[in-house]
Amino acid sequence: MSASSCRPLVRISVIGRILLVTGGAAVIVGGAMGMHGVISLGAVLAVLPLVALPYGFTNLQSLEYERAMPDLVEQGESVGTVCTLRNRKTLLSTFSVRADDALPRAGRKLQQHFAGVLPRNAGEAWESIRMPRRGVVEGAPYTLHSRFPFGLVRSEYRGVTAGSIAVYPPPTEPDWMDRLLASGAGHGGTSSSPSEGMGEFRAMREYQPGDPTRLISWPVSSRRRELVVREMELPTPQHVAVVFHSYRPPGTVLSSQGFEDALSLLSGIAHGLQARHIPLTFTAAFTGWEERVIQPDDRAAFSSFLCLLASARLTPTPGLEPVEEAIRSGCHTARSVWVVSNTPRRFWIGGLSGLPGSVLAADNAGVQPLETSARSS
Repeated sequence: MSASSCRPLVRISVIGRILLVTGGAAVIVGGAMGMHGVISLGAVLAVLPLVALPYGFTNLQSLEYERAMPDLVEQGESVGTVCTLRNRKTLLSTFSVRADDALPRAGRKLQQHFAGVLPRNAGEAWESIRMPRRGVVEGAPYTLHSRFPFGLVRSEYRGVTAGSIAVYPPPTEPDWMDRLLASGAGHGGTSSSPSEGMGEFRAMREYQPGDPTRLISWPVSSRRRELVVREMELPTPQHVAVVFHSYRPPGTVLSSQGFEDALSLLSGIAHGLQARHIPLTFTAAFTGWEERVIQPDDRAAFSSFLCLLASARLTPTPGLEPVEEAIRSGCHTARSVWVVSNTPRRFWIGGLSGLPGSVLAADNAGVQPLETSARSS
């Protein structure tokens, strides 16, 4: 991330002005009293700040400031940052430079001090920094300050670092993901037979929200006086389609924090699927309802998805029609379709109907089969 070119701005400092005024007064007083020593001393004092001006300008001229850090950063993660001040001059060294880097979304300014940099050399400073806010930094302004020489002038050099930094939401993997993938919920696709896609029987266990009702053993549940499901050995889904929406019911306001929490959920789902080597197809209002396909071994596509989450903006969906269309498209792509939203499920789950196959609805509170709820609503 290199600096943009500009010219240093150099001004006489307060100390320099005092010397200038004092020297000028000494020249006047010495001339009036015929004191040549006072005149000489006053002339030296008055000239010093004027001579310091070109030194201050030269000190910052031909300097380049660079900040090196990862282009993709997890929100809240501490990352190493290397700040470099490069002296392009062939003969002169540079002295006493302070770099103020106003790195957006870092929550504070980076301030680095460089005592001296030799000609055709570079000085480096390292610092660990935490990015507490999600977003994309498209170049950060910085300012180089110096009081060289002797604090007689104040010089500064303004520039902007090039490149971008994407701060994506921290992944929050849902506690239901392993159970969901193991149980085969939402894995039915367009199957019409209730037993299609079911594998070998493994064990009986207590019913948990999100379990498909077709796996409930009613005789055993009756004897135990609690719902019990058959745990089956099912293959891991070959592909998962995630549809994200921000449906806003009339007369309601969506919480920005709820949206941030939902993005962390999406980040956790994506990380979880990649760790399990399961492809993901993603679509949302902030993608223009265009599908993004992320293969487990495609690091570029996965990084692009995280950048998408970093730049995502809350895009309320007034109706559920585009959501239904995205779900139908996802059913053609993958046999497991998860509908995720920052809007609580109770506001939208009953409004989706006539969808093919088995679809799961999820929000920050949990997950449940969409088809079961649609029938009961």
